[in-house]
Amino acid sequence: MKERIIAIIVDAVNIINHNLDKPLPSNLLEQCPIYGGQDGIDSISLVSLISIVEDSLENQLAVSVILANEKSMSMRNSPFLTVGGLADYICTLIAKESA
Repeated sequence: MKERIIAIIVDAVNIINHNLDKPLPSNLLEQCPIYGGQDGIDSISLVSLISIVEDSLENQLAVSVILANEKSMSMRNSPFLTVGGLADYICTLIAKESA
């Protein structure tokens, strides 16, 4: 499941890369930086990425999750730092929904 989620996130990164002055290195897969630091995207691009990922999860995996919420935004270690971190966070959300 995690591999499919990573593929969805990487596809979303590739989509938003077309609108970025400095594209994200999506070939790094799990280590690809998303948000924060020098290599991350801005908050507007993050919102676009989250929207694309949520839509893709619903369309491809029939899973409905809300990624940007009060909990995710206030976490000590943001789930939006890397592709791998976001994939782990999504897997956690799906597991909680299934329980």
